[in-house]
Amino acid sequence: MISLGFFRILEIELNQRIVHPLVRRLDWDTLPRPTGRILQNLLPKIKKVRDGNTSGLELGAIYHLLNQTRDPRPDEQISQVLRRHQGIT
Repeated sequence: MISLGFFRILEIELNQRIVHPLVRRLDWDTLPRPTGRILQNLLPKIKKVRDGNTSGLELGAIYHLLNQTRDPRPDEQISQVLRRHQGIT
């Protein structure tokens, strides 16, 4: 039980420090359709966070989202915003 609590704390912190700032910084009006399969699956979940239908992403989804910052496609606005937010570029 303690380990489940620890992972839930990590999930909450990552959502507050990464996912919520990302949702606020994305330009939803000009956001192109994601070309990567992973981002196509993540975008509806991210929109639920934006709309307030969920408090954040689960750890697996956060992992895949952060993994996109390692080698983003130039046309992926989500990956580019994450890289700028993390100070990578």
